[in-house]
Amino acid sequence: MTCERHRRVLEEACPRCNKIGKGCLFLSDKGRVQPLCAVKGDKINLWGDALDDQLPWGLTIDRTISRCVNALSIDLCRSLVGQTLRAQWRGVSRERRLTTIIEELTLITLITIDYLPRPQPPLYWMLEQSDWKAAFHYTPAMLPTSLATGIIMLASVVLSDEQFFEELVFWDPLESQIPNEPLTPETYVMWLHPKVRSWGRQIISAPFGV
Repeated sequence: MTCERHRRVLEEACPRCNKIGKGCLFLSDKGRVQPLCAVKGDKINLWGDALDDQLPWGLTIDRTISRCVNALSIDLCRSLVGQTLRAQWRGVSRERRLTTIIEELTLITLITIDYLPRPQPPLYWMLEQSDWKAAFHYTPAMLPTSLATGIIMLASVVLSDEQFFEELVFWDPLESQIPNEPLTPETYVMWLHPKVRSWGRQIISAPFGV
């Protein structure tokens, strides 16, 4: 279920007590509707806790990058339900949705860093597919938070106008603790595994969404 106003996926369970269907998020507190857990009586942080893990590859997020990451997140939600995107992203077309591009970038990155988690899709879904392995796609949601955030940040840069981020986003793809290389589509492609480098170059050389 998604919020009709914000186009974001809604929480199914209370993040404080993990109960489902208890109405925890909207209890009256001192005459106001506050996020309060009905079971434990504690206030709830609807925005989540700050990330303790450092982002991979020397990446850091400032206000400028946050706006781009948020724009990509919003358009991903819109793409999932077939709505018109608010921004233009490289490689997106009527035939190739933004979600498809993100899945490709996720797989490219996972191959490059030699990290392919074992897929565990629901049994009912596998039974509905004639070849479930061919129909399976990796997404950032399947990954640890820091890695998923890093991939989304990479995607927000390489799929947008690289001049906007010129010498703004520095990264350390070899994790040498000296993040002194500007992140651009070109440097991203050079970092990729040779077997997927041409695939990545096709994505970043594609025109902006139509």
